[in-house]
This record gives sequence, structure tokens and C-alpha cells, in this order.
Amino acid sequence: MMLDPEMCDLAASFASFSLNDVTVEQARRDARNHEPPPLDSIDGVRTEVFNAHVMRPEGGDVRILTVRPVGHEPRGGVLHVHGGGYVLGRPELALSFLQRLAVQTGCLVASPDYRLAPEYPFPAAFVDCLLALDWLRKRLAPGKIGVVGDSAGGGLAAALAIAVRNQRGLRLAFQVLLHPMLDDRTVDEAEANPVTGAYVWTRQSNRFGWESVLTCVPGGPDTPVMAAPAREEDLSRLPPALVLVGALDLYLDESIRYAERLNRAGVATDLRIYAGTPHNFLAVDRSRVAQAAEREIVAHIVQNLG
Repeated sequence: MMLDPEMCDLAASFASFSLNDVTVEQARRDARNHEPPPLDSIDGVRTEVFNAHVMRPEGGDVRILTVRPVGHEPRGGVLHVHGGGYVLGRPELALSFLQRLAVQTGCLVASPDYRLAPEYPFPAAFVDCLLALDWLRKRLAPGKIGVVGDSAGGGLAAALAIAVRNQRGLRLAFQVLLHPMLDDRTVDEAEANPVTGAYVWTRQSNRFGWESVLTCVPGGPDTPVMAAPAREEDLSRLPPALVLVGALDLYLDESIRYAERLNRAGVATDLRIYAGTPHNFLAVDRSRVAQAAEREIVAHIVQNLG
């Protein structure tokens, strides 16, 4: 009864969704089949979509899906990190969002096709995203780059903000964390929220994601901070944050806790909670709540780029 009517189809499409070692490959194929075609233009502005590549020190390369508005010099850069619980996803699944983001913010948007677990556990995805961020930082002025991530990508975005701060006191311009996957301790919550995690991304899927990406027991003492940034004790000197989450999302409580801790650490933080909304709500891009969230994201980026 709490579910927003505009989210019913999304919830129904995930009704039989269950991730495990057997189903993950089919889930990846299904996700690729739902990748949207590129938009011709947004508000009359066309975008250029292309792939860049960055070599890893140990060999192989990271593909970076890159979007920029045609005929405009970028005012800044956005590193977008896709979601999928560390086990699913490619940047193309969010292509229409990336195109709108590039046009509405005037930014160069780059989204790495990072390595997925369980084939590539931590720190593979984090290393790939850091390489993509370095690629973007070499092309734009310092202080004109920020991170946007959803779900596992939100956890990676938060970890990148911490890593950049730790590197000689550098700082990103902003961070946008959309229903972020921040804390492996969620898998063993003693008193789980009774209204979260029923739709789209369940506790079972969450456990599979954490067990796949970590080489230690989720919820235990050995989880690295960069794998689960909610474990970072010092959240000071991080970029201004926008945290968005649905009231029915499994990550509601950890998102609230992280936003509160950012605020207590002196980080300018906006928290948005959307009633009746489950995980991955931005996929329903014509819905009232998704459009409201996109406006918030664009406003946060533009404001902090100055």
C-alpha cells in the first residue's frame, strides 16, 4: 500500500528477480537487452557519444563511455558510476540519463565500464573507476569535476571522494549518491527496517552482491574502507553531497546515517527521501519522482561548479 503507483510496473518487473551464482549471467543478458537507444537531442541540443580507453598498469584497458554536448565547451566534468550491486550493469543502461545530464549541466560526462564481481572482486571496480577519474581530471581544470553514482556506483562514488581527499588534500567539486550501496554490515542488521527491501533490490540480492565483491565475510571486521565507505571514520573535508534514496529502498537507513555523518563532519549535505519509492526508481524516467530527482541532481552539479 505504500508503493507509489508510478513504481508498480518497476516493482512487478523485478518480482521474480533473485541473484545467485546460477542466475547472474542471465541477469546480465537481460540488463543488456534493456539498454536504451541514444536520444537524438535534448532540448534541441545534440550530444556526441564515444568510447575512450585507459590502460591498466597490469595490462588490459578500461572502456569509458563518454558524452558531451555538441558545439559547447564543457563547463566541468562528471564521472558517472553505474549501479548493479557490483555484479551487473554497463554504462549503456544509463545512456539517456547521461545524455540529459551532459546537456543540462553543460559537462563532459564519463562512465567507466568497470570490472564486475564475482569474477573480479575488490579492488578491481574501484581501481577502474579511479583510472577513469584520473582520465577526466587530466582534461579539465581542478575543482571542476565531481562524481555521480547509483547503488554500487554510489558506494564507489563515495569511496572515490574519500580517496581523492586523501591524495595530498585534493577535493572534488561535488558528490551525488543515489540510493548508494555503502555498508556491507547491512547484510546482518539485527533489527532490519520492516518496510525496506521488499522491491527490486532485496536482502538476498544485497547479500549476493557483497559476498561477490568482498574477499572477506560481509559484515565482519576485515572489510576495506574503500569497499564499504560507510566504514570510513573521518568524513571531513569531503565535497558537498546530495544523497537521494527511496523510502522503500533497502539502502534507506544506511543512506540516512551516511548523510547525517557527513553533516556532522562539516560537509554541506542535502538528503532527499522519496515516499513510496523503491530501489532503481530513476529507471522510470517519466515518473514524477524520477524527474524531480534529476532536477535535484542537475541543480546540485550546477551550483557546485559555480
